[in-house]
Amino acid sequence: MTPDDLIRWRQQHRYDRYGFSRLLGIDKAIVKRWERGTLPIPQPIAKLLTICTHQPAALYHLQWLSLEPRTDAPDITAVMSAAVQGTKVNSPTA
Repeated sequence: MTPDDLIRWRQQHRYDRYGFSRLLGIDKAIVKRWERGTLPIPQPIAKLLTICTHQPAALYHLQWLSLEPRTDAPDITAVMSAAVQGTKVNSPTA
């Protein structure tokens, strides 16, 4: 994933740098460095974003987990496993 790919992904999913950094649980400065190309984008992040592109439920669950800590949060391991296998995971009810 190139810095331009990352910017395009973030913009297509309507995240500013701050929101994107919160989604991933990292500092906004890291996102800025990835986008400028001064820090390589880790392969697991690139894979995660690819999974979220092809499996919208994975992005939903990632968004869910980035909110306030909750006891009813979905199991992210199951979400990512299902995404890799191409199966669907039921989204939690609000």
